[in-house]
Amino acid sequence: MPSILILLIELGLANALGQVPRAANEGVPSTLTVCDILNTPLRYDGQLVRIRGSIGATDEGSWFIGESCSGILVTEGHVWPSQIALVMPDIRSELRLHSVDFQFDLESERRIKAKYAQLRHTVSDECLSWTYNGLFETRRDWSKAKLIYPNGTWRLIGFGHLGESPGQLLLKSEDDVAAIPKCKAKGGGK
Repeated sequence: MPSILILLIELGLANALGQVPRAANEGVPSTLTVCDILNTPLRYDGQLVRIRGSIGATDEGSWFIGESCSGILVTEGHVWPSQIALVMPDIRSELRLHSVDFQFDLESERRIKAKYAQLRHTVSDECLSWTYNGLFETRRDWSKAKLIYPNGTWRLIGFGHLGESPGQLLLKSEDDVAAIPKCKAKGGGK
């Protein structure tokens, strides 16, 4: 019993003096999903986050898709698609809300492209999960992002292509691409 008490006292002193060993991954954000972030977007606004999920893309842009939380975010009566636009940190300043002190890590993209080149031979794109690290942004006051048309109708302006996303991720690095376990491609592919 005395040895347990001494250990507890030593641990208490170490904590009090700040001498507890730091976790190896301290400073690295935990991995979140689109649904995690859009459930409480203001909690993550202006924060470095790591997001894992499926990605949709066109020639105009790309975005994370929250397939399991459709309609999770409603602002000013508008139901947003569950997606987060992916943008480079050097986007024009008027298109971002926060300043950034980083550039996109091109080496990380090179590594993940090589991994993707191997995976795409056996896995359909819709069965891939991507992980990115970056600064998340959303609006704190959506009433200031309201576009009112001459006929009185209105729409909110979000992020990404056509302003259709309720948030954006200013990309710092591309961290991983992996096959989604037990995924069956909807198109009957690989």
